[in-house]
Amino acid sequence: MAQWFVLVVTPDKVPTVAKAIGREDILKDPRFSDPAKLAQNRPQLTSMLDEIFGSQPMSHWYEVFNGAQITFGAVRGPQEVVNDPQLRGERHRRSARRSRREVDLDHQQSDSSARHY
Repeated sequence: MAQWFVLVVTPDKVPTVAKAIGREDILKDPRFSDPAKLAQNRPQLTSMLDEIFGSQPMSHWYEVFNGAQITFGAVRGPQEVVNDPQLRGERHRRSARRSRREVDLDHQQSDSSARHY
């Protein structure tokens, strides 16, 4: 199954990305030599990148992007999001924080009640 991901590439990171994916030749390609040409030839670049990224499993790209400090993230489907361990952990932390606040609030109320006597 193919997996989508988002790759955030600022102009200063283009050489880093090209090197990381093993395609430094893209930097010298006249179709992509400046922002205007890049925009004009985006479909060709997208096709090239689709082929490159489709040639390896996502685990490979995780290693490559992490190693090159390139900002990226997998696009998750609804079921993957619901079952994500990090999300589950956050739900537990929120529940615990809420419980602590309720206990603290109850404690504060009982303290303030005691002061009124």
